Amino acid sequence: MELSDIRPYFATFAALLEEKLPKLHRLFRANKVESDLFLVDWFMSIFARSLPLDIASRIWDWYVVRGEVYLFQVGLSILKYFEPRLLRQNVDGILYDLTHLPSNLDEDKFFKIVDGMNVDTKRYTDLLESFQLAEASVQQQQQQQPKSKQ
Repeated sequence: MELSDIRPYFATFAALLEEKLPKLHRLFRANKVESDLFLVDWFMSIFARSLPLDIASRIWDWYVVRGEVYLFQVGLSILKYFEPRLLRQNVDGILYDLTHLPSNLDEDKFFKIVDGMNVDTKRYTDLLESFQLAEASVQQQQQQQPKSKQ
């Protein structure tokens, strides 16, 4: 998979983060925390390396039912769950916490947050498609630029 294939997913997550958790979005922008620093691991393992197995297995069940939009809903919910802690951290603390999630999550509290984190499938699809079109345009422009002679 090429970086150009996954960049639209990162941009979609960032747009949803800005909508759903604006304080964290501002904190991440101010500290140059890019979502790819934690999302790759979260999404590629479908949270198996990041969360306790009993929680991850519940996520897998709903992922099969809802599709990839559910991964975004869970990712945003993780951020909401840890938002009070993250808002008090410096950039090193933020990055550490997001790449080493504590294993003692309150499962009931976490899934209440997931259930309340409504990520509309149409909104998700529209965002992703717009970022995919933008990325395709960038790729096309780069291919059309004459290559410099060496």
